[in-house]
Amino acid sequence: MQKVLPCIAIVAVVLVAASNATSAHALAAPLTRMSGAGIALASARPSITIRVNDRRITSPPRIPAGYVDIHIVTSGKVHHHLAFWHLNPGVTVKRFTLALNSPKGPFELGQAVGGNAPMLAGRFDTTMRLRPGTFVFADIVDGPTTRIASFKVAGRPASTRPPAAVGTVVNRGFRFVLPANFGQPGVYRFTNIDPVAHDGVIYPLRKGKTAADLVRWFRAGGNGRPPVIFERPLGGPGVTGARWTSWFTLPKLAPGRYVLGCFLPDDHGMPHAAMGMVAGFEVR
Repeated sequence: MQKVLPCIAIVAVVLVAASNATSAHALAAPLTRMSGAGIALASARPSITIRVNDRRITSPPRIPAGYVDIHIVTSGKVHHHLAFWHLNPGVTVKRFTLALNSPKGPFELGQAVGGNAPMLAGRFDTTMRLRPGTFVFADIVDGPTTRIASFKVAGRPASTRPPAAVGTVVNRGFRFVLPANFGQPGVYRFTNIDPVAHDGVIYPLRKGKTAADLVRWFRAGGNGRPPVIFERPLGGPGVTGARWTSWFTLPKLAPGRYVLGCFLPDDHGMPHAAMGMVAGFEVR
């Protein structure tokens, strides 16, 4: 059974390895809600903005159903990692919160539909397919601490058309299959055909290092200087559940070599990256 809580610890360990640990935050930080004015129409799809900083999350209380463009704006001194779940019928936010901090994790209580991978202050654009019901999103920050917020989705789909994509990142067999053009800015599909959830964090590789070096570093116990610059998480596609697709916009990256890795843990606490779920790419 897949768990989330060890993922928080993994992120914390990674940041310690980068000598960038920061102070923890309280559980269930205040949620500031926006008015309906927080929802705008962009092209054929509704567009909303969710803001998160070191103290609170700001989001509209209700969001239309269908394909929705979500702009995640982060600020503060620590990284932020929003993961969105559509709760199963009858599951409450309280029950989800308890499950999130339990050994079993929350994945049996809802569908993970996307979000953003860890990133520092900035903006990440994603598109999600939202069905009517209650959605919960957790900001997984340095910790282990997690802050929870929720919103309602109601009504008929406002948009039935997903964004056009320049390529698809496929999650298959605990491996990433990248399109040939990955690294170019644009909208990409993030399609997970595995039976468990995955996400994808982008980190810069150190000079002369490869994605395979990251796997070896994990398998050797994570000791010594890591082959990636963990103190510079650049975001990426958020937690996407089994047999689900989300969309994300890859911004223009500086020339260099990068790695896309899934750091969610398996049932034994091993990050998927240590199992080989990493893929290197170059930006020229």
